[in-house]
Amino acid sequence: PSPAENHTITAMSFSGIMSRLQGQPESYNKKRKYKFGRTLGAGTYGVVRGAEGPTGKVAVKIILKKNVKGNERMVYDELQMLQRLKHPHIVKFVDWFESRDKFYIVTELATGGELFERICEQGKFTEKDASQTIKQVLHAVDYLRKNEVVHRDLKPENLLYVTRDPDSEVVLADFGIAKTLDKKEESLQTMAGSFGY
Repeated sequence: PSPAENHTITAMSFSGIMSRLQGQPESYNKKRKYKFGRTLGAGTYGVVRGAEGPTGKVAVKIILKKNVKGNERMVYDELQMLQRLKHPHIVKFVDWFESRDKFYIVTELATGGELFERICEQGKFTEKDASQTIKQVLHAVDYLRKNEVVHRDLKPENLLYVTRDPDSEVVLADFGIAKTLDKKEESLQTMAGSFGY
């Protein structure tokens, strides 16, 4: 390797060694690729922050491990699900990493805000607005159904506009409590969703 490549290899090895010495998981090194910005939202298990990464602007869902202690499978299920779901009306997976005390899930940044916010801002939501939005949501739900996935938390706060444009597309986000069915005949029996709804 050239001296520059040697330096890069040494730097990566050094940061990897430092992470391990600090008790951080190996994937923690990816955090250096992201410059974190403001908090975009908060949920039951953590927060979502904007960030600048190698692919541009992204959203990073930060989940405190203590909030999911004993139920880490839920986070791994969400990661696995997001990585395999590819649909224009489902938020796109970008990357993930973890620290000693947090999980980080990186997805596309939808800058247009939540459906709920937009309805409040506009003060009205016409039948045309509703039909266009619901059509997109139903396309996403149909895709999920064909892939044996149940979102279990469909609500205006989890429907995000990709841009601020009035005709922006909508994407379905937050697969934190979604479930993948093992077989078509399986039915879910537990209560799930947002209590207020």
